[in-house]
Amino acid sequence: MAPGENIDFQIREKNRQVRVSPEDRRNSYLSQEFVGTGKLVFAIRTYLRGPHNEEWRETDSNPLESQLPKIVHRLFEGARILKAWHIEQEQERERWRQEAARRAERERLAKQEQKRREKLGELALNWLTAAQIRDLLAAIKAKSFQSEKDIDGKSLAEWMAWAEAAADALDATRDGAEGLFSIIGSVKAEQGWG
Repeated sequence: MAPGENIDFQIREKNRQVRVSPEDRRNSYLSQEFVGTGKLVFAIRTYLRGPHNEEWRETDSNPLESQLPKIVHRLFEGARILKAWHIEQEQERERWRQEAARRAERERLAKQEQKRREKLGELALNWLTAAQIRDLLAAIKAKSFQSEKDIDGKSLAEWMAWAEAAADALDATRDGAEGLFSIIGSVKAEQGWG
């Protein structure tokens, strides 16, 4: 037999039903019970796929030992069938695992694409904010002011430099296309296998 394959079988006595008269004569119906026939039955209990004889019954003209070659042949055939079936099941499980991995990867890529679009939108809003800050600073610079005037521990010149630095930090276009798309390209979706 194929190594590692188990086939459950049973050897039992063949039974037959017989009618039994009731001992109490007031009860008129007959009951039935099973009694042994003295003949053996060899039965394979493991499902071996397909329409095959899985039970051999002994008769007066055909004793069980004369059926042994057929039984042994079926046991070996059954082991081959089980092995092939287990290989098919493992291949099917592997196909499911691969499909699940492909599905997870498609979902990860879709999620990553969504996150990258969200990041692009965020960078665009930041760029607009930076442009508004620069417009505001240009409007302020168009008016006269004392650059050395102190407000909360900083001069107006320092506040202007601070506002320009804030606008520059928000502006993802400061390093050109390469800088912008490096930021977007660094957005990744986590690997998910659920």
